[in-house]
Amino acid sequence: MKYLKFFENKELPEIGDCALVLDPNHFTEELNIFLKNKIGKILEIQKLSVFIQYEDIPRDIDHYFQYFKDRGYKDCRSYVIDKIIYSKSKEELEYKLLTKKYNI
Repeated sequence: MKYLKFFENKELPEIGDCALVLDPNHFTEELNIFLKNKIGKILEIQKLSVFIQYEDIPRDIDHYFQYFKDRGYKDCRSYVIDKIIYSKSKEELEYKLLTKKYNI
């Protein structure tokens, strides 16, 4: 079995890294399910928060995602760095999703 180094990542995220929200607590269950199971891309990093862009957003929840006209970002949400898992490779986060799905 492949060893995952999620909790050993002590570096801060960088622009272009992949990100997964740890425990979304939002308005609707559909939005929570989408964010728990979807890997996004970090577009911008501020002091303690990151802007994450998502693709293939279902129409029934797309109004929860923001368009930042001044930055040219669309389909984004902002999160505190402590609430996400991030990695340079998407494969590591896909393994995390599989382990969560099967309670490994």
